[in-house]
Amino acid sequence: MTSIRTLTRRHEFDLRRFRSELRTSDSPDWLQSNVPVTQETAPKLPGLGPVRSTTNPHANLTIVGQVTSQAAHCHDPELDGFVVTISVAAHHRLLGTRLPVDEGDATVWVRAALGDEWSPHVFTADALSTTTDAPDTERIQLTTRFYYVFLDSDGKPPRAPQSMSVPLTALN
Repeated sequence: MTSIRTLTRRHEFDLRRFRSELRTSDSPDWLQSNVPVTQETAPKLPGLGPVRSTTNPHANLTIVGQVTSQAAHCHDPELDGFVVTISVAAHHRLLGTRLPVDEGDATVWVRAALGDEWSPHVFTADALSTTTDAPDTERIQLTTRFYYVFLDSDGKPPRAPQSMSVPLTALN
């Protein structure tokens, strides 16, 4: 598997652009609005990719980030600060079909995308998006993995809030 250092060196410009867009993309206003979100009104989320998978030669990964208020994300008005959400999805390089996301592969890309400051504070919710091979099969493919960094109002990473609705695991 490719190291974080190698990814950072190879994709330095794209990773810096992604981090810059992510840090300026706080978008709680559209989340708290009663107006339905359409493709025209939704903010453009910072994205990285498609980038090559480090473990599957047939896969490309798409990494998308979003920054929202903790109060809106966790449905808890008492919370202050922000949540950085990173999703990683895999697609076949030629066919464009969804593929399972390798956890190690996604972790390396997420750490490279977040940089040294936020990487030590990442939590994973594992895969929350799935698809099956065929309608008559029980085999589930985990096609999108989700990662979170919680920041207080000063931009420092505190612990994950208790009101988060999905179980989280610290990514060490």
